[in-house]
Amino acid sequence: MPFPTKPVIEFSYAVLENWPQGGTALDNDLANLANSIDQTIDALADVRRADGALPNGKVTPESLSPSVLALLRGDGPTGPTGPTGPAGVGPTGPTGLTGPTGPTGVTGLTGATGPTGVGATGATGPVGATGVTGPTGPTGATAVPSVAGLTGAITAVDLRDALDTPIYVTDLTALAAINTAKDKVARVYAAGGRNGVFVFNSSNLSTLVTADTAQGVYVAPVSDVTGASGAWVRQNDGRWSAAWFGLDPAGTGASNSTALSAAINLAKGLVGALHIPSGSYNLSGLLTVTMANNDRLHMTGDGYAATTLHWPGTDGIKIDMIAAGSWWIMSSVLPGNAVTFDGIGFVTDGNGVANTAAGNAVVINGNNSVGKPPSAFIMQNCRFTASINSSCWAFGLTLNSCSSAVVDKTFWYGCSNQRDIGKFIFITATTLHDASPYHISNCEAYFFSVAVQATSYVEGIHISHCDFVIGQYGVFWDGSATGESQLCMVGCHTNTTIRGVWLKNVQNNQINDNLIFITAISATGIDMEDSSSSSISGNNIAGSGLAGTSGIVFRTTVFSAANWLARASAVSGNVIENCAIGVNMDATTRNIVVSADNANVGCTVNVSDQSAGANDTGRVLSKNAGTAGTTAVTTLETLMSYTMPANRLAIGKTVKLYAYGKFAANANSKTVLLYFGATQLGGLVVTSNNLAWVLEADVDITGAATEEFLIRSTVSGTGSTVVRNTAAEALAAAVAVSCRAQNGVATVNDIVCEYFRVEVV
Repeated sequence: MPFPTKPVIEFSYAVLENWPQGGTALDNDLANLANSIDQTIDALADVRRADGALPNGKVTPESLSPSVLALLRGDGPTGPTGPTGPAGVGPTGPTGLTGPTGPTGVTGLTGATGPTGVGATGATGPVGATGVTGPTGPTGATAVPSVAGLTGAITAVDLRDALDTPIYVTDLTALAAINTAKDKVARVYAAGGRNGVFVFNSSNLSTLVTADTAQGVYVAPVSDVTGASGAWVRQNDGRWSAAWFGLDPAGTGASNSTALSAAINLAKGLVGALHIPSGSYNLSGLLTVTMANNDRLHMTGDGYAATTLHWPGTDGIKIDMIAAGSWWIMSSVLPGNAVTFDGIGFVTDGNGVANTAAGNAVVINGNNSVGKPPSAFIMQNCRFTASINSSCWAFGLTLNSCSSAVVDKTFWYGCSNQRDIGKFIFITATTLHDASPYHISNCEAYFFSVAVQATSYVEGIHISHCDFVIGQYGVFWDGSATGESQLCMVGCHTNTTIRGVWLKNVQNNQINDNLIFITAISATGIDMEDSSSSSISGNNIAGSGLAGTSGIVFRTTVFSAANWLARASAVSGNVIENCAIGVNMDATTRNIVVSADNANVGCTVNVSDQSAGANDTGRVLSKNAGTAGTTAVTTLETLMSYTMPANRLAIGKTVKLYAYGKFAANANSKTVLLYFGATQLGGLVVTSNNLAWVLEADVDITGAATEEFLIRSTVSGTGSTVVRNTAAEALAAAVAVSCRAQNGVATVNDIVCEYFRVEVV
C-alpha cells in the first residue's frame, strides 16, 4: 500500500474564544489526524505480524545486499572472537551546532501604573524559556577491530531468525555442518537433484538415518552422525524422487545403481512411492529388492520415452515379495506388498554379441502360497526395448508365483535383425506356489520368440485387445506337467510364423473374436494339444496358402480317448481362409462339435475328422449315397454300415438312422432291416414288386448299456409300420450300425440300398 499521509495542522486554536468558526477547523484537523493514524496502522499490518515478527516472504534474497546474503548463506565458518581493538585515537568531533534560539517568552502583564510620581516601578515580567539545545556532534571514529571481533554486532543467525528465513548451503555436506543450536531451517541450493528445504528435528532419528544410506531424506549433523540427537529432514509432500538419493542422468552406472537401490529400499517401507524424473539413467547391474509383508512400492516415471533405465546386457530389477503366513480373499489378515511400475522405459544396451538376447528386465517373485496370492502387481505405460537393433531383452516381464497381476498399455520392441529371440511376458509358478489370475490388456509386441508364455501351476490368464506382430508364437501355454485351465483371449491380433495360440493340456478356454495371421509352412492358427472343454468362436484365421497350414487343430500327445470323452469343445462362427485344412481333428479326439456356420474360404479341406465320427462335424457322422444290393444268396447280408468308436455316445444323445432303396420287379420274398450293434431294430419282410422302401430309426441313449428305440418302416404306396422297443448295447465298445437285407430267392439285386445316413443329436 502507499505511504501514510502526514497530517497538516492548519490553524492555531489559541483564539477560539474570538473565532466562532474554530470548531469546524478543529473537526477538520482531527479528521486529518484520524486518517493518518488509520493509514499508519494499515501500513504496519502489511509489514508486521501480530507477534511482532516480519511476515514470511517480505524479505527476499533479491532485496538484500550481497554482504547480507553472504551472511545468510553462512559463507565460511565464523572465526574465533578477535581481541578487543584499542581505543580509538581519532580527534574529538566538532562541537555540534548551537540550536536555534527559542521563541521569546510571553511578555508578563504590565503592572498597574502607580500613582504619579509616587508609586514604585512595577516588577519586570518573567524571562522567556530557553530554546532547545542542538544535538551533540558525532564522536570521533574508533580504531577498526578485526571483523570477527566486533562485539555486540547482530550476527547472521540473529538476522535470519529476525527475518524468519532459512540458511542457504551448497550441498548435504554443508547442511550437516550447520550449527543447529540456532539454525533450524536450511535450503540446499547447489546440489542438482538433491536440492531442497530441510528442517532440523531434534528427536532420536537414528533408525531412519541408518536406513537412509544415501541421505535422500534424513541427514545427521556432524555433531552426532548417528542421528540419535536429531537430523535434518527433507520437506516433501510424500512424492519422493529418486534424484534426492543421487540418481543422475550424468551419473555412472555404479553411482546410479547405488542411488536407486537406496531410494527403493527406504521408500518401500515408509511412503511406498518413488518417482524417477525424466532422464536416461545408466545402471551397472541387477537391482534386488526384498519386500517385507507390509511394504509397498509404486515406482513411476514421466513416460516410457522420457524416463529410461539402461542396463549393460545384465538382468534389470528383481522384486522378492515375502508374505508372512497364509491368507485368502475373505481373510481379515491381508498382506500389503503391492508393486506398481508406471511410465518407465526398460532398456538393454546388449551384451556385445550381435543378434542375441540378454538379461531379464523385470522379475517379480510373488512367493504366494497355493491359491493365496499377494495383493497385486500392476505394470502400465511401460516399454521394453534395446538401444541397438541387433539386441533385445531375453525376457521383458517375468511373473513367478505372482498372483493378481495386471499388465496394461505396455510395449515390447525386440531385435528387428533377429525376429525369433526374446520373450515379452513370461508367467511361471512352482508346486505349492500356484498363481492366479493374470490380466493382460492393450499391450503390443513386435519382433519376438513368444509374446506371452505360461507354464504349469499357472491358472486364469485373460488377454484382451493386444497386438502381437512379427514373431514365432503369439500365446504359448504349456500346462502339461499339471493340467491347467482358463485362457480367456478376446479381441487380439497375432501375426506369427509358427503358432498364433498354442495350448498344451490347458482346459476350459474361451478364444473368441481374434484376428490371427499365420505366415509360414506348417503354421497353425490355434493349436489345441491335449486341450478341450473350450469355446472357439468368431475368430478370423488367415493362412498364407502354404502347405501344411491349419486354421484350428485338436490333437493328442498324451490324452486318451477317455480324457477327450470327459470333455467337449465347440468350434463355431469362425472365418478360416487359405489354409490347407480349416479344422483338423486327430484320431483320438472326441466330443468336438464343429458347427456348420464356420466359413471356410480357399482351404483345401474344410474339416478333417480322423476320429471316424467320434466328433460332431455338423451332426452327420456318416452319409453313404452309393448303391449296394444283395448278391445271389439267401443269407443275411450287410448292404451299408458305419461303426461308431467306443465311448462316442453319451447318455442323453440320440442316434438317428435313415436308409432307403428299391425292391426288384418280381414277387420274390424280400427282407430289409436296421441294426444297432447286434440288436435288430426292425424293418420290412415283403414280396413287393418294383417299389421303393424307407427305414427310419431313433435310438435314445439312456445308460451306459441301455437304449430305447423307435423304428418306422415304409413301402411306397402301402403305408408305414412303427415299432418301439429297447436294446442293451454296451457303449464302452465300438458300436456298428447297419442296413442289412436277405433274399427269398438267390437273385442278384433283389434288394438295393441307395442311401444310408447316421446322425447324433
